[in-house]
Amino acid sequence: MKIFILFAVALAVGSCSNNNSESQTASGNVMIDLQYDTLCFQKVSGNLNQDTATIQLLLQGESVKGRFSNVPFEKDARIGTLSGTKKNSLISCVWAYSQEGMVDSLLVEFKLSENTLLQKDFKIDSKTGREILTDSSSFSIVFNKIKCSN
Repeated sequence: MKIFILFAVALAVGSCSNNNSESQTASGNVMIDLQYDTLCFQKVSGNLNQDTATIQLLLQGESVKGRFSNVPFEKDARIGTLSGTKKNSLISCVWAYSQEGMVDSLLVEFKLSENTLLQKDFKIDSKTGREILTDSSSFSIVFNKIKCSN
């Protein structure tokens, strides 16, 4: 299980890169089909800095896609995709993830700055026991920008 988690984290971090999709016209001119920015962030935490969360964002205009891997040491990882929108520095996404063979999703919100990505913290819904964002959720989880590797 640990090998799978380490492989998934390596894959998520390794897939980060800044790309523009290009195609060539019949006359040889290059035409850009999509222009997007790819940004990567990481948070290392825990008593021995063994919990790792990695986020890769693919930004195209107001559209956001990406990957989010949360891998706590010796606990069950949540690894999945992000899909949502960006308005100014605020990003709202659905995180569709797999954990212990189960598929689930959460609404997540981020605030983007030059060198950090701040995530809103979750609260527990007392009726359902599920994590949710509330009006009192704050941007308190800090991810530092890292170089996206090829």
